[in-house]
Amino acid sequence: MKHLIVVSVAACAAATFVSAAAQTPASPLLLVVRAARLIDGTGRPPIAPAVVVVRGDRIEAVGSDLPVPAGARVVDLGGATLLPGLIDLHTHLTSTGVHWEEELLKTTPGQAALHGAANARTTLLAGFTTCRDMGPTWPFTDIDLRKAIDEGVVPGPRLMVSGNYVSATGGAGDARQFSIFVDVPIVRNLADGPDEIRKAVRTNLKQGADFIKILATGAVLSKGVPPGAQQYTEEELRVAVEEAQRWGRYVAAHAHGTDGIKAAIRAGVRTVDHGSMMDDQAVELLRAHHAYFVPTLY
Repeated sequence: MKHLIVVSVAACAAATFVSAAAQTPASPLLLVVRAARLIDGTGRPPIAPAVVVVRGDRIEAVGSDLPVPAGARVVDLGGATLLPGLIDLHTHLTSTGVHWEEELLKTTPGQAALHGAANARTTLLAGFTTCRDMGPTWPFTDIDLRKAIDEGVVPGPRLMVSGNYVSATGGAGDARQFSIFVDVPIVRNLADGPDEIRKAVRTNLKQGADFIKILATGAVLSKGVPPGAQQYTEEELRVAVEEAQRWGRYVAAHAHGTDGIKAAIRAGVRTVDHGSMMDDQAVELLRAHHAYFVPTLY
């Protein structure tokens, strides 16, 4: 039985981050973690006591009475319980902690990147070993954070990132929703009509996005279109899906309102995020189209 990582081992890995980074591929990190028990998430009885052997970035063995390999570092967690690493499908790790409108006017991409590094470490130590980041206020800072984690520059969970929102003029996340005399030209996330949407998708994927986030409805934390209102037509949403599929990628739809949820599912998105006003018909559409629902607090 092999798992990618476990919660407490994630914390141990972060603690040994500096020394592990200095090792060569010929001598990967070798770690043995002892704990009172391990719950593997399969429904089987807990393994007690638990011994986990980690070699490099993979768990090599799990059991109750395993030999300690020569040269391994042993971490005894006493009465702790180990779990598989947690996965968060909707994060904004590069947020500086203020409303995104204020971020645009009072912060910088550099600040977002630094906050992202701190938030990534905190998230990892909380037991989350994989996160899907759903778009930063400052475009593509999430891609930079993912690269820094992958290269061992900063500790953090494995990241899947979207790079930049795709949104309609006057819709959720419109960075030009301020006075007509105020603009944030670095943020180019608006796309209206099939051709602009196709170009926006291509731009995000060119810059290294793992998937596309499109805002199918209004948002709770944005001006313009109300949260329940659909802001992209089904045709526009389908263009985003088709273009992403050409690149071997998928689309995640921010969708609160019922009509927007249904249009996004019919268009072929992989996930519906938020889904605040989802009804029974939308649930059946999810099943029929093999799409997934990612609920959030707001």
